Amino acid sequence: MISAACVGAWVVQRVQARARIELQTRLTCEQVAIRLEEAIRARIAVAEGVRELIQVGEADSEVAFRHAVLAQQARFPGLLAVNWIDPKGLIRRVVPGQPNRSALGKDLTRHPVAGAIVAGVQDDGKDRFSPPIDLYQGGRGFTGYLPVHRQGELVAILNPVFRIPTLVEPILKRGDLTEVYSIALSGSDRPVYESLLAGSADWAIERDFRVGDRIWTVALRPGPRLLAAAQTPLADLAGLLGILAAAALAYLIRAQQRASAERAELLLALERRQRLETIGTLAGGVAHEYNNHLAALLGFNEIARISLGNDDRAQVQDCLEQTSAVIERSRQVVEQILTFARRREHVVRQVRALPVLEEIGKLFRTTLRPPIRFAVELDLDPEVVVMGDSGRLHQVLTNLITNASQALPPEGGSVALRARTRELSAAEATRLGLEEGLYLEVAVSDDGAGIPSEVKERIFEPFFTTKDQGTGLGLAVTHGIVQDHKGEIAIDSEPGQGTTFRVILPCLRRELEQETSRASDPGQATVLFVEDEALVQTMVQTLLRKEPYELLTAGSAEEARALLQAESSIQLVLSDERLPGQSGLELFDWARAEGLELPFVLMSGAPSLTEDALLAKGFVGLLRKPFSAQQLKDAIAEGFEAPSSVSPPA
Repeated sequence: MISAACVGAWVVQRVQARARIELQTRLTCEQVAIRLEEAIRARIAVAEGVRELIQVGEADSEVAFRHAVLAQQARFPGLLAVNWIDPKGLIRRVVPGQPNRSALGKDLTRHPVAGAIVAGVQDDGKDRFSPPIDLYQGGRGFTGYLPVHRQGELVAILNPVFRIPTLVEPILKRGDLTEVYSIALSGSDRPVYESLLAGSADWAIERDFRVGDRIWTVALRPGPRLLAAAQTPLADLAGLLGILAAAALAYLIRAQQRASAERAELLLALERRQRLETIGTLAGGVAHEYNNHLAALLGFNEIARISLGNDDRAQVQDCLEQTSAVIERSRQVVEQILTFARRREHVVRQVRALPVLEEIGKLFRTTLRPPIRFAVELDLDPEVVVMGDSGRLHQVLTNLITNASQALPPEGGSVALRARTRELSAAEATRLGLEEGLYLEVAVSDDGAGIPSEVKERIFEPFFTTKDQGTGLGLAVTHGIVQDHKGEIAIDSEPGQGTTFRVILPCLRRELEQETSRASDPGQATVLFVEDEALVQTMVQTLLRKEPYELLTAGSAEEARALLQAESSIQLVLSDERLPGQSGLELFDWARAEGLELPFVLMSGAPSLTEDALLAKGFVGLLRKPFSAQQLKDAIAEGFEAPSSVSPPA
């Protein structure tokens, strides 16, 4: 009986030990899978970020592409390279060049694995990933295939290349996992990595995770150290504590992943919804302004008609000048609204603060009507630069100024926009949760009723509002955008004393590079004007008839290419964006491929194009339609003053 009881107790103990080890291994395997999935996603995000830059025209050239990749690649071990595959399947660029140059020029359509993947991407335009393969650069790894489309056409396939050991080993060595477990990693049922320990258990715990469209599996087998530790007298307590700690860590990692994803999605949704609401708020002011413009145009047209009958040429001339001024004001209003309403990807770059603030000032001088008084005071150097997204900064200031105007009583009041740079002391920086240094401070003030202290405490909460018709989105979105820009918002307000919101953003203390002037004489030059619309051709030819340079006109990109190859005197190209066959952007790409480094100015009425994106691509300017004679001449003059060898900034 005693022997049987002892044997039974021994069996129970062994079963309990096996259960403890199995549970601990299961939780550890969960953690390893989460870490591997996070690490791979972070590296894929690098390629996705480069793709976004290409789609908006900011990483097309070889220099800009290399800079965009290298800026991120050094932060992520295991991301061996990002290749540029052309639509036919040839690897045209590799970054970094060493040790990846062996892949340059390879035709992936001939590769036994990559060929089918590239064909699939060409067919349906979806992201794809390879199973584990032998890399051209040597070693085992896997690759991604991310299509890049522009105007509905495939222009490239980005090809991030991952070397498995460099990616996996830093993760597995945390907590000495390779000394406790035998670890195997496989993708699409193909083994890709193994770290084995003699004497490991004959059973394994497996956990699947996803890499793009592929399923990968990590398998852990307890090693001899873990098996031996489970038999010690303190194994129960140590095992229990280890299991609890592992479970807690796995839960926290998952919760953090969910919270981060949910926060990003919520902020994006709030931004979009709030942007539409703000446009609705501005619509009344814009409609009022346009009605004024239309009334002025009708009036001047009637005066001009009467003056023609009286042969009063001076009065007719005055009416035409006034009409041109009204049309220009209307164009500016449209451009300002489109700048705010434009939906685009968030792109962080160096942004000059002064033009953004001046644009906001122009917008609200138009939309804020009496009895509201609007003042702008910008004590700012033109070269002050912040890192951010100019469209989102527009949205921050638009929200604050709109809120300030709505805080005023029916009899009106004052709203002011002020900006300056200042040093934050250590004490103030600590209080705001920022670092000591140079900051841009933009203040939006009103002389309304002020904000009670109990409201200030909740003012940035989503959906909290004191307005009868409010949604509580504006300030929540504003606060989120400013924090994304590594800044903060401070509120100065007391009941009956008005309110000031101060947006504080870190700025760069540097002078922007000055370009050297082009030493060309416009009087000896030829401008190639590319435009398919006959009326616009005639108008531009008439406006430039007396200018000191020759004007050649082409009606398509094909005609422009022929003239560029035949006429060596052409020193500047002014091209419309939308042309028959190839676009103006594609004409630019062709010229650069042919080694023609002459300046290009692009004309466009499309709100999706930004001057920042075109300058990054290598253009010297953007001329928005409609344009005046002076704007046309200024764009050409600035083109002649551009550097003689135009290339995107490195």
